[in-house]
Amino acid sequence: MPFDTDQRSYRAFRAIVAERTNPLLAWVGSGLSTPAGLPTWAGLRAALLEALLDKAKGLDDREEQERLEAMARVVRLEKRNWVAFTMLEENLGTTTYRDTVREALAGASTANIPSAYSRLWGLGIRGLLNLNIDRLATRALAAHLKPGAQIGEYNGNEVREIGQILMGRVPFVVNLHGSIEEASTWVFTHGQLRSLTKNEAYRTFIDVCLSTHTILFVGLSADDVAVGGHLQRLADADIQTGRHFWLTDRGDQASDEWAEQVGIRRIPYQSGDGDHGAVGEFFSDLETYLSPEPAPLPPVAPDGPPASDGQLPTQDELEKLDAESIRKILNAHAKELLVGNSAKSYEDYQDFAEQYDGAIYRAWYTSVRPGSNQLLGYSLEADVARGAFGRVYRATGRDGERVAVKVLLEEVRGDPDLLRTFRRGVRSMRILRDRKVPGMVAYLEASEIPAFVAMEWIEGPNLAEAREG
Repeated sequence: MPFDTDQRSYRAFRAIVAERTNPLLAWVGSGLSTPAGLPTWAGLRAALLEALLDKAKGLDDREEQERLEAMARVVRLEKRNWVAFTMLEENLGTTTYRDTVREALAGASTANIPSAYSRLWGLGIRGLLNLNIDRLATRALAAHLKPGAQIGEYNGNEVREIGQILMGRVPFVVNLHGSIEEASTWVFTHGQLRSLTKNEAYRTFIDVCLSTHTILFVGLSADDVAVGGHLQRLADADIQTGRHFWLTDRGDQASDEWAEQVGIRRIPYQSGDGDHGAVGEFFSDLETYLSPEPAPLPPVAPDGPPASDGQLPTQDELEKLDAESIRKILNAHAKELLVGNSAKSYEDYQDFAEQYDGAIYRAWYTSVRPGSNQLLGYSLEADVARGAFGRVYRATGRDGERVAVKVLLEEVRGDPDLLRTFRRGVRSMRILRDRKVPGMVAYLEASEIPAFVAMEWIEGPNLAEAREG
């Protein structure tokens, strides 16, 4: 059956992708690799089971032979893959188990890359969380980028620099369950999964992904404990996650109830006799919808009318001034450029930003040290939080009120996607403020030189504190 493009969950996901209202990740499983001739979990399990029976046949010890044959029958009946792989590894032995897995996936390095991987990167995802060890996702990313472009690739037990991975400029693949070349990184058994999920850095990485990004789950069973366990854990702790979607051919009531409980929306499709052609239609419709270039978002200038004391000083003259003076002069000129609200004014602003790059860099400097702690009328008092996007300061406003000032990292202005997200966020906050929407943290003002947002100060725990509590 054709893919239903009118279903609400799909339209909601399509809007997020098209409008880039939230950074996007993909979380993929073995279903994406099957077009390359690689086995699913069930296929790999069958290959290992066959190896176990072959091992039994080659033994002279009749008692041991019967034991392995009996174990094969138990494995065949076991419904939980994690338990089945545990029994297979224990009874095959390290070498046979390792080599059988590698032989089953031997074609991964030369197989044609399935189109779903390439099409995911074409959607503009920030990164891909990969349950497969075949590294097809990394090959697809390399093919998508220009030759020589930098790629971030990590195994699940290596995700420590969370901010660098998630918020850096480098697209990434995290092979959550390891890579084929390194057997020590594989996560197939119950014990290996338990060890990985006990890793604090890994657990925090997954929590941050789920809390700050929109994730498309595809080619997997999202309710598998290796995936759904994280969603369930956050739901049990009453921690809100981002908006997530599961592209699936499962339409049973139990799957739907589980998805609703943990905060994930199903995008269902009909597979019919194992035909997953609807997935291709899913991507085709997205690509068609995304084809028009989005209208550029205007730069953010502080509220208020433009003001200038005269001709803009040269960059050399500006760099002799203190940071606060530089900010006032640059922002005054920015407002003069943007007052026309036209395409030409945005082009002039971009030229100005490139010409005064050094001065803008100086304007980005922030400190809580008395005498150097002013930021366009706000007095920064304490550095209360740091993240991959920037820093949050407790500050005092012009009228003595306590405020939160969120200053984005200087690198943001060199990243078009992050800068677009910042501008869109400011636009949304201004709309909510002007419409007096209740229940929202009060937005005060924003600037792009440097990029910061001033908001009402709210006491309360952050995500890490809430999770630990």
